[in-house]
Amino acid sequence: MKTCSLLLLTTLVAVGCNRQPRVVIVEPSPPPVARLETMETQLLGRESDLFEQTPSAEQSARVQRAIAQLDGEIAELVEIVARESGTPRAEADRKLNDLRRYRAAEGARFLRLQALAPSMATPIPSQTAVTQADGTLERVGEKLDKAGDKIQDAARAVGDAVRD
Repeated sequence: MKTCSLLLLTTLVAVGCNRQPRVVIVEPSPPPVARLETMETQLLGRESDLFEQTPSAEQSARVQRAIAQLDGEIAELVEIVARESGTPRAEADRKLNDLRRYRAAEGARFLRLQALAPSMATPIPSQTAVTQADGTLERVGEKLDKAGDKIQDAARAVGDAVRD
């Protein structure tokens, strides 16, 4: 039994060591197409296309805003589906499913574009920004200390009043 286990382990290690690394090439997929055209889907598609052409922090913010607007439309449809019945509910449910699929596809596309965009690397904060943040944190800490002292004084006063 021990010999079989050792032989199996040796075989697995030998096979595993001979594996060549695989390179997977992901072909860019075409932009998602919404079955249902709304202002929100048109805006998101247009902003994503612009981000693909010229990635920038400003354009990234525009895409994120367009995604948020589409999420708002989706939330409204969720509410309608929960509230209505019959034909209005079925129609809202169909729209909801279409918009969710489109949102997922555009979200995945945006994440892929962000990962591929060289200019979208997170900048390292400057020393001035770090110093300013430290100063702000110190001021906040001091104010919290003062507030804590006031609360402690008030608690003592209440305790003294209760004892008297």
